[in-house]
Amino acid sequence: MCGLGIIIFTSIFDNFKECVGKEKYTDCTESELKYMPIDAPRTYISLIIIAITMCFCVFLPLLKCRTYNIGKWVPASLFAIIIASIWEHSISRPLMGIKTRTVGETCPIAGVWPKFHLPMISGDYNWNLTVIINYAIVICFVGFVENMLSL
Repeated sequence: MCGLGIIIFTSIFDNFKECVGKEKYTDCTESELKYMPIDAPRTYISLIIIAITMCFCVFLPLLKCRTYNIGKWVPASLFAIIIASIWEHSISRPLMGIKTRTVGETCPIAGVWPKFHLPMISGDYNWNLTVIINYAIVICFVGFVENMLSL
């Protein structure tokens, strides 16, 4: 089983938590977050959107239109995100009146783009090289562990 897949799968469960009694999701602490009730319409809509995006991610690369392989030209995950966003903002919210939590509601997005600048490098090139090598070794071990978990 793929280790990264397990991590992503378990991280999805936090998206089914809601802040009960407070207006914003960011106002709650971890202990105040509760899972959405299974019979709530938001839960069903969230599960439908997840199912639609999973179907696109699995079946779009297999779809062939005449002689062209559509999945080869359009990344399936990008197409699934676009379709899920269109569903959410054109069907779920205006027609059904059911709002699922968006990224902007989960974590406020504010600020400006960072300005481009060249990094400040100290004159001690041995220190710079050891920092780079340390990070390279850590990244190699992460890749190694991921490969071992995928076997």
